[in-house]
Amino acid sequence: MKLLPKLKAWILNIEIRKRFIFFYVFLVFLPACIGIIIYYQKISEITEEEFNESILQTIEQAEINITYRLENIVNLSNIVAYNPNLYQLLTSTNSSSYEQWQDFRELEKLIDGITSTQKSNNFRLFVNPKLMYSREQIHFFSLEELHSLDWFNNMERERGNLFWKTTYFQEYIDRQDGYIISCVRVLRNPKNYEEIIGVLLIDIYEKDFYNIISNTILSMEQQVYIVDNNGIIISHSNKSLVGNTKLSSQIIHTMDKDTKGFFKEQVGDKSNHFIYKQIPLTNWSIVSEVPAGSINKNSDTFNKISGIVFLIGTIIFFILILFLGFASSTHKTNQRIWELTRILNTEGLIGIDNKLDRKSGDLEELEYNIKSIIQTVELLTAKSYKAQLKERESSLRALQAQINPHFLYNTLDTINWMAIKLNAKQISRMIILLSNYFRMSLNSGRDIITIREEVELTKSYINIQNIRFENSFKVTYQIDDAVKNIEVPKLIMQPIIENSILHGIQGKKEKKGNINITVKLINNMLVIKIMDDGIGMNQEVLNKLGKSNGYGLKNIKERLKLFAGSDSKLEIDSNLGVGTVVTIIISVNKNEVN
Repeated sequence: MKLLPKLKAWILNIEIRKRFIFFYVFLVFLPACIGIIIYYQKISEITEEEFNESILQTIEQAEINITYRLENIVNLSNIVAYNPNLYQLLTSTNSSSYEQWQDFRELEKLIDGITSTQKSNNFRLFVNPKLMYSREQIHFFSLEELHSLDWFNNMERERGNLFWKTTYFQEYIDRQDGYIISCVRVLRNPKNYEEIIGVLLIDIYEKDFYNIISNTILSMEQQVYIVDNNGIIISHSNKSLVGNTKLSSQIIHTMDKDTKGFFKEQVGDKSNHFIYKQIPLTNWSIVSEVPAGSINKNSDTFNKISGIVFLIGTIIFFILILFLGFASSTHKTNQRIWELTRILNTEGLIGIDNKLDRKSGDLEELEYNIKSIIQTVELLTAKSYKAQLKERESSLRALQAQINPHFLYNTLDTINWMAIKLNAKQISRMIILLSNYFRMSLNSGRDIITIREEVELTKSYINIQNIRFENSFKVTYQIDDAVKNIEVPKLIMQPIIENSILHGIQGKKEKKGNINITVKLINNMLVIKIMDDGIGMNQEVLNKLGKSNGYGLKNIKERLKLFAGSDSKLEIDSNLGVGTVVTIIISVNKNEVN
């Protein structure tokens, strides 16, 4: 544990240039390791693709050989099926025994003539059980034997087309028993197509197919087999797997996308490569399955050696680049620092402007940030001095402002007494209301007042406007007692009411209407709602109003934002011919609520 502090102290005592070089040389291993991983993965991908392509070529050759073999079987089936005498011989059930014997000899000659060139294939002809040779059991069998077989219905549905009966075990009298694949063709009576007069089977040993595909094996761990479109094995080295499902539905679905190809798929806890080629005459496919690990096994030694060489080369390259780069940059940085230190010591901050050129870079940014900080301090000092001067001017103006309201009140009071002497009661009332309005609005210079004071100020304004417009509108108030002492910015209701009177009610034909003012507390939010039944606005005008923000509404919004922040809102809702509702929402401190 004592080694770590010593190592830390040793690193801190190293020159900054050497420390950077040491640090970045160490970091060279990171890109080098990443590079070797990418290199190894790329080599592995190329190796796998080349191996898969090689296997695919051998499978394609095997598919050609199997297809050739199947085409021969189809041709043989056609020769038998298209023989004009065949149908006459198979329908002679009422002939005498001698005649049937003659027919039997004729059929044997037909089959022997074909099998003489195709000794590996076996021909079986299932005929009407009424024919005497239907129990011959070498080439001729009774049709009744097929009715019990599970694939008989599938065979009937082919309606004369070829049907491939996949691998099954068959016992013979004249040849070796074994797993076979049969080419099946139903023979129907030309005079009555619904009547089956015979079934022709040409048998091929399954081992003949496997001998063809086994030539494609290039690796000890490679498996090659033939499957149908349901993934059921038709030919395999392990005969116990024949007839079982080998491939998953996902693998079968991938193989259905193309007639040939290769892909990698997870099988259990291993990843295997599947290379496949479909056989055109059937719904079969030749499949080669190879574990992913075995493909790169032979090239591992080469990959390791080349990987080590690549790693060493990468490390040397990065060390050289970093060494040259940092040697150059640290030398320039040291020169800059020495020059900056010399100028500050000899000439101060002014010398930086005059003798030190502005350049880009982190160190240069630090230089000018320090300079900017110094200049900012000087600027703030000057602003502080100016602020003190303005404060003194504001004090003088405040004293002057205290004189002006008194003069205004005295003047209004004199005009009021003159109106009383002249018995002008209406003028006197107007002057009293105006005097009260100014007294409350000036309010000793306070910008923040309570809801109670704001409502009183609003009432004074409304009374003045009612005199002006000859009581053409009525106002109702719903003010909760709980909100009366809550403080708000002064004159936030008056501009809205002015709009309601001038643009809403006065815009109506009869120039009469109602205004309703409600002030409530909802979930610690002060909600002021001013509703009128004036002419209202359509959506287009309302949108323009929202974008333009008239002077009065804009002033209210700005003062609300300064007073309550982003929690405050001013919302307008209006319908043409119905009226307008303006809602002010202000967040309230719980301590303000009674």
